[in-house]
Amino acid sequence: MTDTITTTAPTADEAVPAETESTVEATGSGSANLSPQPSPTSSETVARECVDVDPTSLIIGDNVRAAAHLDRQFLASLREFGVMDPIHVTRADDGTLSVKRGQRRTLGAVKVGLPTVPVLIVVDDSTEAERIAKQWHENKRRDALTDTDRLAAVEQLTILGVPAGAIAKRLGTPRKVVDAAVIANASDVAKAAAAKHALTLTDAALIAEFEDNQAVIADILSAVDGGYSAEHIAQRARDARDRQQAYDKAAAVLTEAGVPVIDRPGHTERARELRDIRLVHRNGTPRKNAPTEAEHATCPGHAAYLTVDSWSTPPRVRTTYVCTDPTGNGHHLYSYNGGVSLTGQPTSGPMSEEQKAERRTVVANNRNWDSAEKVRRSWIADAFLTRTTPPKNAETFVALAVIHGERSEDYNSLYTTLTKAQSGYQATAALVSRAEAGTPKQALMLALALLVCEWESRTSRNTWRHPGERDRRYLAALVEWGYKPSDVEQLILTPPAAAPTDDAASVPADTGTEAGDGEVDAGLGYDADLDVHGSDVNADEDADGFEDAEGSEPEAWQDYGDV
Repeated sequence: MTDTITTTAPTADEAVPAETESTVEATGSGSANLSPQPSPTSSETVARECVDVDPTSLIIGDNVRAAAHLDRQFLASLREFGVMDPIHVTRADDGTLSVKRGQRRTLGAVKVGLPTVPVLIVVDDSTEAERIAKQWHENKRRDALTDTDRLAAVEQLTILGVPAGAIAKRLGTPRKVVDAAVIANASDVAKAAAAKHALTLTDAALIAEFEDNQAVIADILSAVDGGYSAEHIAQRARDARDRQQAYDKAAAVLTEAGVPVIDRPGHTERARELRDIRLVHRNGTPRKNAPTEAEHATCPGHAAYLTVDSWSTPPRVRTTYVCTDPTGNGHHLYSYNGGVSLTGQPTSGPMSEEQKAERRTVVANNRNWDSAEKVRRSWIADAFLTRTTPPKNAETFVALAVIHGERSEDYNSLYTTLTKAQSGYQATAALVSRAEAGTPKQALMLALALLVCEWESRTSRNTWRHPGERDRRYLAALVEWGYKPSDVEQLILTPPAAAPTDDAASVPADTGTEAGDGEVDAGLGYDADLDVHGSDVNADEDADGFEDAEGSEPEAWQDYGDV
């Protein structure tokens, strides 16, 4: 194809717009739209020829860009669509063509094996200084597409009926990003927020997910504006929603069965758990064992309260049956020294307001840690374990791990879970094969991934309360490699000397500034600061709100919740 394009050079008084690669656009008919080019005189007519040539025949001229980065997305675009903007070249007396603007497109075309590329043959009327200036402005003054632009592009393709998978392929964009754009485009709230706050497609999708919850949206936008990860906010909101739904479902079952659902009773209330009472024989003596739920079901004071375990997935709801007025209903109260206690006699005194506040903080941080664990493991699986080259300082990280005697876990169970690879005995053999067949960098990345997964498998709620040197070293490395920690994870990064020695005092108040957990749960009808739905922190509530710091219940608590 050969097209001749004639343009008239502007006069000295006419403004000449800065030239960019997007200045020239080849159309299906072979024509091109050109910005005016300056020439030595105002009356000279410049002829430009647009032809298709073999990219291997082009000579790369001097360029201000030291190296052209040919990333996979760029090469995939060339394979799919070819070179869309003509490459600017000059023709020498012997007919050879030298590239003036379009070095990256030329090299990419050769790399992917394009048979021809469109070139625009221009008159070489530039001095060396002008060439450098033009190439500078060509690369410097180019505006990239914004995420709002990308949202609009995906929306238009979706309207045209193009499936998400095909959109991802044609745009050279990960399917996960396209899915986020599709979700965001379905919400007017998300699209408006994306335009106003310059959200990423992923953050816009989070807005769409919680478009009916203004408290969550406010926290997401606050996190984005502050440079924090909005995913932590969203995960806490999801977990709070799941807890609320689990509670409501269990409460509905009890209500349908005729069992009143009450808040967890405190020390000053009459209600007692069934384990704390004894039914009375006809002769007036108390029975030896506590009544079962069925045995107490006919009592007028029969009721229950619910406790949601946030560390389990999905949340587990425990039902504890009580008698709202054991003395009035003729029961005896039981004490753990083996005798019968007086009516209303508590086994211990109530907590102070300071103790309640400390325990609220522990409960909130435990829940926030559970949410952060899901976000962190998702990042490890999607962003870290998918790397093909090791990140910065990987060699030092592995060396320190060896010095400290750290190794991967047996059978690498978390690694195989996150990568969906072979598990069990076969996992080790498969990993050995990968290490032996890979390049040195691939082997280093594999070792790094196994070490990170081993550390991650050992983390628990106790990690934020009592972080060790290894916890700080590993989390700091993840942050350096791109992970955005939540506020509760930031506690791990605090140097030991800066933390008070008293464990309770070392827990900062959860203001909700970054995480907004209290506001999020309040919007969902569940008080985030309390483990028991709708009740205050009682004197007999343990520091974890019935939840062990390690994420499992002590054996003695399996049936009763606390002792």
